[in-house]
Amino acid sequence: MDDRRAWSHVAEHLIGVIDLQGGVAVHGIAGNRAQYAAVRRLWRSGRVADGDPLALADWYREQFQLRHFYIADLDALQHDAQQRTAIESLMAHGDATDRWLIDAGICLSDVASQTQWIREVGASHRNVQWIIASESATSIELIDHVAHTIAPASLVLGMDFRDGQFIGPDSGMEHWISTAARAGLRSGLVLDVAAVGTGVGPRTAALCQAMHHRLPDWKWISGGGCRDADDVQVFLDAGCESCLVASALLPS
Repeated sequence: MDDRRAWSHVAEHLIGVIDLQGGVAVHGIAGNRAQYAAVRRLWRSGRVADGDPLALADWYREQFQLRHFYIADLDALQHDAQQRTAIESLMAHGDATDRWLIDAGICLSDVASQTQWIREVGASHRNVQWIIASESATSIELIDHVAHTIAPASLVLGMDFRDGQFIGPDSGMEHWISTAARAGLRSGLVLDVAAVGTGVGPRTAALCQAMHHRLPDWKWISGGGCRDADDVQVFLDAGCESCLVASALLPS
């Protein structure tokens, strides 16, 4: 079975990753964001389009028939301004069947402006979920601030790790999860940045399985380190509904 046919068996569970840095689609490797380079071998309208986010989205659509995309705003996650124009351009480039999972670095210091923008985007795009990432949270209070103004059904709890260590508020992972559950969230994204782009396999699968057993009514997403469709299946068997994939699908 060739690679394309193998991916087709799990395609409905795949989420194509678009890491945005300075408006450019970059290839994330092991969370070393200062060293990320533009995604290469992309074409658009017959021209080389390396690093073009729209070209990357088209690659996922045309080569793997994906309609579900994850956008990580790496600028915002590093405490710079959100890349709102680039994100909105990506969403406008698709159609009504596209689904979007967006990590725009929501944080307490700018939560009023950020949630206002989220509401404006939501008025135009129905199939959008927004991640409250633990790595962006300086306080557990971020969850309640966001869930008070944005429908919990459109929010996903980000559970960020590096080499197995939780990255988030000092109150810890347990408090992070329980606060989200009380606020009405029912979706979670488990991601270890040290595994991203490394081809080490489904490192967070065991944690996903534990979370699925603990909160079986939640929808779980994970990814990082996926080498092939078999690795995606490991995540699905662990209780995940969907899986983020980038490196294994990028042009070679």
